[in-house]
Order: sequence, then structure tokens, then C-alpha cells
Amino acid sequence: MTNLRTIGWNHYFSQQFEFYKEQRCKEKKYYESKEFSVARVTSQQKNYYKIINEQGEQPGILRKVLLHDVSERSDLPAVGDWVVLIKAENSNDWLIDGILERKSKLSRIAAGTPGAFNPLNAKNQYSKLGKGEQVLCANIDTAFIVTSLNQDFNLRRLERYLSMVWDGGIIPVILLTKADLCTSGEIEERIQELSTIAYGVPYHVLSSIDGTGMEQLDEYLNANQTMVLIGSSGVGKSTLINAILGYDKMRVKQITNYKDKGQHTTTHKEMILLEQGGIIIDTPGMRELRLTGEEGGLKNTFGDVLEEIEALSQNCKFRDCQHEAEPGCAVKKALENGELSQERWDSYQKLLREIKFQEKKIKTEAVKNSSKNGKKSNKRRGKNAIKLDEY
Repeated sequence: MTNLRTIGWNHYFSQQFEFYKEQRCKEKKYYESKEFSVARVTSQQKNYYKIINEQGEQPGILRKVLLHDVSERSDLPAVGDWVVLIKAENSNDWLIDGILERKSKLSRIAAGTPGAFNPLNAKNQYSKLGKGEQVLCANIDTAFIVTSLNQDFNLRRLERYLSMVWDGGIIPVILLTKADLCTSGEIEERIQELSTIAYGVPYHVLSSIDGTGMEQLDEYLNANQTMVLIGSSGVGKSTLINAILGYDKMRVKQITNYKDKGQHTTTHKEMILLEQGGIIIDTPGMRELRLTGEEGGLKNTFGDVLEEIEALSQNCKFRDCQHEAEPGCAVKKALENGELSQERWDSYQKLLREIKFQEKKIKTEAVKNSSKNGKKSNKRRGKNAIKLDEY
């Protein structure tokens, strides 16, 4: 028997569960006689899920009704989600009826196209989904942003990861791996570089090979919290998990001679229960990392830049100065004389433009979908609705 609290269940989700049942029964009498249960999604590989609850781990089967109601990728279950189950009509299977409200999430704009889903000869309900927000994992307390100290170290990429983590309501911690491949001088140089972008964000220098700094992770692993490892391919996430577990659970490949770079091994997201009491989620390396249409994460990541801009703006010639082509701009002057970092400014502007573009795209698609749904509703009024199987 699995205790739900050991896999992250708490008062917040208990309240959500009671509210969910109440709403479902109000919506349809069908649910009044149904038995409800909950489970947490532990693994997702393409369109196949595994879930865990008090009865242990089992396959996660989505109901046709849930698939029919899905309009965005973000409506689909993700690793770490708490899902509500109901008993199937003519079997002992428990089916996923819906998702409890997420307290946090790690998401990006989807890199690929939705896959096909065909459970028990059901219709392909994914074909209508576009490349919108993709929730990588949910209900996370701490995100370990993993980057190696060697040639893979990239400040601009770290800024993206920090923005994504802050935006999802998650606490970031930076793990600097492969310390065994660097001299003490090189490590100090990297830490100095990191201090220019990650104000107040904890960081730890590690080596999964010789054990350097691994004891620093104990405070996180013993806290019965849900953590996620994120980072590019080859930075050592799988090796790090093996070191934490004390045995080789995750498959790893040898480092190549090219830039001491590791190779891509993890192919799907998976939640692992630790003996220390915590929960950790491994994720595949991200080749594309496009931010969703939210600015909250940028304000945390570039808080130092925004404070400087606000102070400098007081000396701009025009009150509504956009710091672009206006004469007498104090921000432009500070960039020219090096008072304000040109690299940080350019990075902020680039990510801000990306987010603004996504915001505009989301609004445009929402208007289009609203128009389409209105037309569909009018067509249905003169026809008998097709009832989906209640399995």
C-alpha cells in the first residue's frame, strides 16, 4: 500500500478533490452513483501514462469524455499531475476523468506536433490540438536547473530556464555539474559569471563521478518535496540521478571527445520516489525552449536590469521614453558607457519580444476558436448530439 502523502498529497489537493466531485455531480447525474479516487501521474511516454495511488502503480487510461473536452495541450495530464479516477462501466479499470488544479507547472511552447491517440478504437482526439503550451510536469516545489561547468555552460540559456521556472511558480536551484573535468580556477570563473545573472538563486558545484558536493543536496532530498531536473542534453542529469539513488537506474552514455559533451539518453519524463523521502522527476534534454506568453518569470530573472532601467529612466528626456531611438535616453547612454550590461539588456529584450509574440498569438487563436465553437453550437441545435461511450 502506498501512502498518498509520501507521493505529494496534501490539504491543497484534498480540497481540490472534494470540489471536483461536487462540481461533477452538479454537472451530470451520471456521477452521483460513481466512486471517485485519485492518483498521481508518474510517467508519460508520448501518449501513454503510468499513475500511482494507494493500490500501487498502474497504466493511466484517459476517458473518451476527457479527450473530447480537451482543447489545448495544457489540458492533458502531465507527470506530477493529480488526476481524478472513476470506475469503468463494465470492468474493474479505473479511468482518468480529469485533472486537479495545479499549484505549479513547468511549461513551454510545444516543440513538436501532437501525437496520435487511439485508446480502444476511440477517435483521434489529439489531431485538433495545435502547438500551444506544453506542460512538462506539474506540482513541483523545486526545479534543479542542471548545467555542466565545461563547454556547455551558457548564461543566455540559463536565463531562459530561470524565466521558465519562476513563471511556473517554482523555486529554482542551479546545479553546476562535471566539476571533475574543470580546474578550481575554471570553476571560480564560472561562478563569477553566474553571479551576474542569478541573483539570490542557490547554486551547488557537483561531480556525480567523484562525489564532489553531493552532500549539499541532502537538504532538498529529505524534505518530502517534489523536484525536477531540467537542462540540455548531455549535462549529466541521468548520471546525477544514479548518484542520488546509489545505483544505475537511468541509462547513461559515455562523454564524447567533442567539448567533453555528454550524449542524449533520457527519452521520456519519469517520477522517481527516493528513499530519503523526496520525489524527483527526470526530463529529456530540451532542444527547444520557447517561453509561454507570461512576463512574471522575466521580472524575477531580470530584476536587477529592470531596477536599473527604472532608476535610469528618471533621467530620460521624455517621460514615455521606450529606450529605442529617442534622443536624450539615459538607458541608451548607460549601455554605451558600460554602466548597464549590453548582453543582459539584449537578452531581456529578446525574451520580452518572444513573450509578447506568444501573447498576441494566443489571443488571436482564442478569438478564432471562439468563432469556430459558436458556429459548431449553431449546427448542433438542429441535430441530435452524438453521445460518447462512457468508458
